[in-house]
Amino acid sequence: MPMQQLKTRTIGPPSQYMRETRMAKRYRLRGVVTFWCEFEGHSTSPMVGITEDISVSGISFVTRANVDLGLQINLDLYLQSANREARSIHLRAQGEVVRVEAAGFGESKVAARILFKDEPEEDFWASGTVQ
Repeated sequence: MPMQQLKTRTIGPPSQYMRETRMAKRYRLRGVVTFWCEFEGHSTSPMVGITEDISVSGISFVTRANVDLGLQINLDLYLQSANREARSIHLRAQGEVVRVEAAGFGESKVAARILFKDEPEEDFWASGTVQ
């Protein structure tokens, strides 16, 4: 199935319009993400965030950690199964931080372009809605 580009949308006041260029569907999923960044051959200590949305090629999450634009990032993502009796789903990814914005209350909203290291588990039934 060919991918469709999402409709263009603007965000913020007229002087700060941003053009929506994502190609993959985003899913609003709330889950815990543990991540660490790499800079000049060194890794940071593990940090924690809460996901806002995820796609096959990107992730958006909120964290209190200081994260810089352009850093290489490794992530462990834990998603609750829609079936409460089933175990949670664990995904691993790596990528690059492409956006960091202040989110208030000492938090930052981080967006990263990612590539999953492992194939999703066979029965990938995570709860969430398409954004």
